[in-house]
Amino acid sequence: MKKDKSKNIIIALLIIIIIILITLVVLFATDTITFNKKVDSNDKLEDTTSENTENESFNSQDTNTMLTDDEAIVILKNNYNDAVRHIFNEAVSYCGEVSTETNSSLSLNGFTYSKSASYNSFEELENYLKNYMTDTLLKSTNYNKTITIDGNTVSSYYEQNGSLYCNGWNKGGNIYLEKYNENESSFEITNITVESFNAKINAVYYDHDNTTKTIKQINVSVIKQNDKWLLNSYEEETN
Repeated sequence: MKKDKSKNIIIALLIIIIIILITLVVLFATDTITFNKKVDSNDKLEDTTSENTENESFNSQDTNTMLTDDEAIVILKNNYNDAVRHIFNEAVSYCGEVSTETNSSLSLNGFTYSKSASYNSFEELENYLKNYMTDTLLKSTNYNKTITIDGNTVSSYYEQNGSLYCNGWNKGGNIYLEKYNENESSFEITNITVESFNAKINAVYYDHDNTTKTIKQINVSVIKQNDKWLLNSYEEETN
């Protein structure tokens, strides 16, 4: 009898253990219970690593994202600023704002030089222009001209006592193209890439008394150089 009783107890314990094991299997299978901290920590680390990789990929892609036409037009309008228009279209050397101080002009070799209120040296002026155009394009312009007249050298610019003076003699531009109207001008963008685009500007100008309207058709190329968008070529169409 004792043997039968012990045997029954063992069988009962085994049944209880089997029930507990089956219950645990069901609970794990349904995610009702999970192992604790270590799994959570590893999962969190994997999620963070994944997010960082995605952010790096997005930032890299964003840096090299191609411009929309509207974005390219904004860049083009900015680069076709007063200095650039002045260099290509006006008759006198670009000087920025001219000083209104007394005795702010010089007379050299029969030519008048006006003192710049914007720049103290030719280097300052050049560095400003290089915010809008490449060195190659800048060097191809006629903005810094030197000629010899009756044995005297006459230049577009002259520095004296920490000031920059600009020559007012004719450099071959159109003196009547004084007023540029951005609202009436149009800008067409083509061939956009990550690092460049081409454009056509239909630039509307008026003379000094707003009576004569002139449209200049200009083809330009713009490139990205040292994280700056710069004019790289400039060509006016002739009618």
